[in-house]
Amino acid sequence: MTHSFPIHFDPLPEREARASVVQCVITPVDRFTGLIVAGISARVPGQAAVARRSLSGHLVFERLIAAAPIRVSFDAGRTGYFTPEPRDFVLPQDPLDPVQRQVALDLRPDRVTDGEAATIRGGVRRAGQFVNGAEVVGRVTSVDGAADPFAQPEFQTRTDERGGFALRLRPPAINQAGGPAPVPVRLIVDLSVRADGVTANRTLSVEDLKTQTAGVIDLP
Repeated sequence: MTHSFPIHFDPLPEREARASVVQCVITPVDRFTGLIVAGISARVPGQAAVARRSLSGHLVFERLIAAAPIRVSFDAGRTGYFTPEPRDFVLPQDPLDPVQRQVALDLRPDRVTDGEAATIRGGVRRAGQFVNGAEVVGRVTSVDGAADPFAQPEFQTRTDERGGFALRLRPPAINQAGGPAPVPVRLIVDLSVRADGVTANRTLSVEDLKTQTAGVIDLP
């Protein structure tokens, strides 16, 4: 049976009331692709408040106690992503203007699929021990051996419990008179690893859609 008019399962006053109590909307996205990630849950522990997931993937909090700020904790469960650190949000004074934020998620190294993007794999170690949670940043400084004046993007991930990482890279677009150039075949990447206030750097050459091994990077 078809209908030529919209069907609502709650009366209009109830829909308007629900819209007025939304105070915080959080969108979990894959840091590399920008796509919304399903399966992430969020809560405010001090208020026993749990976010609802909208049909489009947003995490929605309603009827929160207006403490300033609120702290939201996350659970990535079995999504294949690292669970992000808790975030603090200040609720707006206007109930019709909810706070809206994105939370970027990093894919765990065992869930990164080789061949889908240029990828750097490696491990981070300090004083003989592999480091969990080290920040790994790759900056594309050159394309095909020539400096790219239009884009120098950064890509980020972190190490897992075993100290391993898999950093996905998207080549920058190169503007030419005839339009975007073909996918670059080689990238020069400055790799920076940070943990416990110390940094180690390494420069690598990476071919697009292939995996380059960085080996074990030792922090001083």
